[in-house]
Amino acid sequence: MNPTKTNPEPEATKAAAPVPVPSGPAAPAASTADPAWHLYAVLAAAFALRAALLVGLPTSALATLREFVAVSTPVTSWKRFQEGLYLYTRGLPLYANDVFHQSPLLLPFFAALPPAAHPWVCILVDVSVAAMLAYIARKQPELEPAAHLPVGPQVGVDRRGGGVEWTPARVALAYGANPLAIAACLGMETGGIERALVVLAAQRAVAGDRMWAACALAAAAQLGFYPIVLVPIIALILRRSEKLSAMALIPAVVMSVAMWNVVFHMFFTHVLGLDSWEVLGATTGFILRVPDMSPSIGVWWYFVTEVFDHFRAFFVFVFQAHVFVYLFPVLLRFGAELPIFALTTYLGIQATLRAYPTCGDYALWLAFLPLYANTWKYYRYAFPAAAVFFATSLLFPAMYLLWTALHSGNANFPYALKLVLALGATLVHADAVHGVLVRAHHAGIQEGLVAGLARARVLAAGGPPKPARVHTGDTDSEAEEEAEKQRLVAVKKAQEEAGKEPVPEGIEPWRVYPTVAMYSESE
Repeated sequence: MNPTKTNPEPEATKAAAPVPVPSGPAAPAASTADPAWHLYAVLAAAFALRAALLVGLPTSALATLREFVAVSTPVTSWKRFQEGLYLYTRGLPLYANDVFHQSPLLLPFFAALPPAAHPWVCILVDVSVAAMLAYIARKQPELEPAAHLPVGPQVGVDRRGGGVEWTPARVALAYGANPLAIAACLGMETGGIERALVVLAAQRAVAGDRMWAACALAAAAQLGFYPIVLVPIIALILRRSEKLSAMALIPAVVMSVAMWNVVFHMFFTHVLGLDSWEVLGATTGFILRVPDMSPSIGVWWYFVTEVFDHFRAFFVFVFQAHVFVYLFPVLLRFGAELPIFALTTYLGIQATLRAYPTCGDYALWLAFLPLYANTWKYYRYAFPAAAVFFATSLLFPAMYLLWTALHSGNANFPYALKLVLALGATLVHADAVHGVLVRAHHAGIQEGLVAGLARARVLAAGGPPKPARVHTGDTDSEAEEEAEKQRLVAVKKAQEEAGKEPVPEGIEPWRVYPTVAMYSESE
């Protein structure tokens, strides 16, 4: 019996046969959908929690909280602000004494409200911070795509961290349910309005609103001075949202902030009838000179109190310089691609090193960290840092009461815990920067592997594109051009079937990373 003969496959068909390439199963894209009612529920719960504590706690407990050193400082104390409000409503000099050292910017607003409405204003401002954080979290993947490059088989925006997908509503919840934020809100420290203005500046920058971002940042600098260092970071966020040159935007934002500060000082002079230089010396000058060394959760007060007087100016200068010297390296490394992470890093630096910090400063810094939850798995000291924050949060009030109320301790007790807190904050700083850098490195390797897989499928579909021929008008050239177009269509289809995100336009996948050589050599 003669075997049945079959026609041999054409050579072109053999060449087009798919080449097996290593590929893992593609995971579904990370969901970024977050129903609006989730955010509304979080904001309503945050407001209800603060309102319930405001109404339910005894008046004596709220008064004690408003004078506690972790909430009240010489430049944010609500008691001192009430003193300034009393002087303002009666037309008396604001800065003739050594009690009121806050900006007069808020005095007309609070003077127009009944005293019973003041706590509710603080609650509304605090809840608005959570809402603005949710907006920033929703826009952040668009402005910082490098922070969400896929690592592993997943495709799409990666928001997972700690086994939770950190949607915008959950980012708002991280701030709204933070006990430090709640304590600062109920303590009614005016630093809460400063922080709200900083977040407003970031939110307006994310939205591409240059004028109001500069206005909010200038107002925040009037209240606390240190937000002035955030000007180039806000400018770089605007650069990402407006897709403009940093060399053009940074000077423009600096000029805008400067002009808004001039407007505010003209308001102090011509509307409030104050001496602008006196206001500047009693507010910003007070923060820079640090004459009041009342106990706080900062690293300054005990050290500057114990140093010899003739060395005091030098050490104050060194401590103040620390808040500014880290700006250049942070901008150099993260400013171009990750400006919101640069803002997150510098909020933590300010919370740790500013002259008069409060627990609300730490709460705002920690609220930005869930934006980069996908880096948490690279943290090395997560448990020690969490343990330090938990222990100091419980022990600091106890040690402070032992010193001030029971007189069975001394100033070393709370200050030692403050140093431990600074150590924990340093660990979180190091882990956050390390996590972002390591994840970016792994994402780069993954992108190279994806490019290698795409190249293998391109080769399977007919090889890399050949240089385009110049059209001469003859029939052979037209046939070759038509065949080339069909081959390029097959190449594009093979890339789409690779199960990965397509290689960006204008980049030849076989030239992206050297790591793709392992696939080209195997063929």
